[in-house]
Amino acid sequence: FPSHDTSKGGISVNSQKGKIIVKESRGSLKFDIVKGGLVVQEFKGRMEGFTNDGNLSLSPIDDIDISVKTQKGKLTISLPTNSSANMDLSVEDGELYLPSKLKVMRAGNFKVFKGQSKGSGLKGNLVVKSSEGIITIR
Repeated sequence: FPSHDTSKGGISVNSQKGKIIVKESRGSLKFDIVKGGLVVQEFKGRMEGFTNDGNLSLSPIDDIDISVKTQKGKLTISLPTNSSANMDLSVEDGELYLPSKLKVMRAGNFKVFKGQSKGSGLKGNLVVKSSEGIITIR
């Protein structure tokens, strides 16, 4: 797998297929994934991008600054346990899974959540919009 460890600055990932791993990096990450996967571990900074039919796993370690749009595929975001990020999440024809203390609401065909994660420390914003994907927040 292509892998990039301990980077600073801006990272841009464009992939048609395959799996990419980014570990222990900071700065900004922009991605555009057609098919395949992107795993981001212990990232400090802004993450934003789009996936058509890829699987994403994002693990921020500081204040949250994430904006993702997906068509299909799975998106898993593992928030730090002390995160109190503002979240704006919606999926149209897919699934939205949240920690047990948070409640998914319905608005027409959409499953949505707007509110804060339950931690008391790290701040930030998490925005995810999906058409047919599966979104999991841990």
